[in-house]
Formats: sequence, structure tokens, C-alpha cells
Amino acid sequence: MRRPGLATAVLLGAALAASGCSLMDDDQRSSSRRSRDAGDWTAIAERSIDFSREQETIEIASERRFRTLRIDVKGGPVHIASMVVTFGDGSTFSPQLRSDFAEGTESRAIDLPGEGRRIQRIDLTCRSTSKREGRAVVRILAR
Repeated sequence: MRRPGLATAVLLGAALAASGCSLMDDDQRSSSRRSRDAGDWTAIAERSIDFSREQETIEIASERRFRTLRIDVKGGPVHIASMVVTFGDGSTFSPQLRSDFAEGTESRAIDLPGEGRRIQRIDLTCRSTSKREGRAVVRILAR
């Protein structure tokens, strides 16, 4: 009995690729997608959030135009009640966000209205939900 050789393996791989099948599970595909998109994001702001303060105004000192935002949380859990993005022309946008972010999580990609917008500032109503020592850090990325 003959064993399948290299040619059979190549043909099987080509057939799977052509049919859209993948040998990766959902976690591997998601990780692959994140690593592919990771280079596109630019950190535009970072702010330490403590337990007592609730309102944060983050001035954005970039003249670049952005189409999408994302929030990363590290150092501790954070509750975000609201977010208001003020653009260079003075108009505002208030995306709906998940209100509680665990340490090490990120928001979905938030599409900004229009083609590409210069961001003047971002106002966050938020607070750390942990009384432990140290502070949570909210990082805002854009592309």
C-alpha cells in the first residue's frame, strides 16, 4: 500500500485554500487578524485613570486625519460612562461604548463619521473600578 506523498499534501492544501476552508480555529484566525491590523493603529493619547476622578479631557496634538478609534485598557478595570470626540471643525461624535472594560481588554473599532477627521480632543467620563494600588491606563489608538 502506498502512502500519500508530498504531491498529495500539496493538492490537499490547495483544495482547502480554494474552498475557503482553514485549518486554524477561531482563536487563531482572530489572533492572525489582530496581528495583521496591529501595524495600522497609531497611539494618539494615553491617560492614567484613578478611582476618584470621573471627567478626563484629552487634547489631541495631531494634524492627521483619522477614520477609526479604539480604546485599550491596562493596569486595572475601568468603567467608561461616555465618550465625546470633538473634531477640528468643532462638531462632536458620541459613540456607544461597552461601559465596563476589564484589565487588558480593548473596545471594538469605532468608525468616525465622514472620510477622515482631525480630532481636537476626546472627553471621557470614566473611573477605575479597582481600589487597589496603582492606576488603570486608557490608551486611545486611531487609524
